[in-house]
Amino acid sequence: MRRKQIHREIDDLRILRNRVAHHEPIYRTDLVRTRDRMVRVAGYVDPDAARLIMALDRSEDLVAQRRELT
Repeated sequence: MRRKQIHREIDDLRILRNRVAHHEPIYRTDLVRTRDRMVRVAGYVDPDAARLIMALDRSEDLVAQRRELT
């Protein structure tokens, strides 16, 4: 993977983190896609970190709950 692509992925995650930290709405964010990006980036650094994220992941449960509310 090229450096620019990795930078873009990390920057997108940073932007989302900032939105969450500033209590901005993220309800239109694709949480599953974001989770996949986090796992991919973590895997670049440490494959065990990627596995840990997947083991602790609840994003699909949250997406299902959101669908039930609409």
